[in-house]
Amino acid sequence: MKRASILFYILLIFLQLQCGMYFIYDSLQKDKTDKTDLSPLLLLLAPGSIPLVVEPVSWINFTSSSVSFQTGATGNYSIDIQYPYSGCPSTAFSLEAITNGVSLSSVSCTNLYFDGCPYTNPLSCNVSGSTVGNANVIYRIPSYQDTAPFPGMRVNQIVGVVQVQVIP
Repeated sequence: MKRASILFYILLIFLQLQCGMYFIYDSLQKDKTDKTDLSPLLLLLAPGSIPLVVEPVSWINFTSSSVSFQTGATGNYSIDIQYPYSGCPSTAFSLEAITNGVSLSSVSCTNLYFDGCPYTNPLSCNVSGSTVGNANVIYRIPSYQDTAPFPGMRVNQIVGVVQVQVIP
């Protein structure tokens, strides 16, 4: 009986090792295909900052990747959205902006909503702040967006980042 219980525990340890190796292998395979998978270990290595993986979309263009202005002033950038496929998609399209870094007083283009047809003119966006330092305005696909009509896009995909520098 004692030998059976020892063999049982050895078998249990063996199965745990095999399952653990499978999960590690599966995670590595997913990392090869999905570059936006942010590992909790990676987040621990960079406390206070989340690594940004930007996956731009060819028909969403940001006129500049950085904006610099003095405290209390305003910086400008624009977003040009030209849906390239024939006709209008069957659903509306949304982008949301989040910020990180120093506090910004205002960002004019925070939640963008389009009825699904191409936007004819670039959107003019303003950002202002009174705290000296660097920040980012990060544009991503919101979690409620239906991405089926938009090939190559998925929920929480970061499509653009505008770096903001507030100088004294």
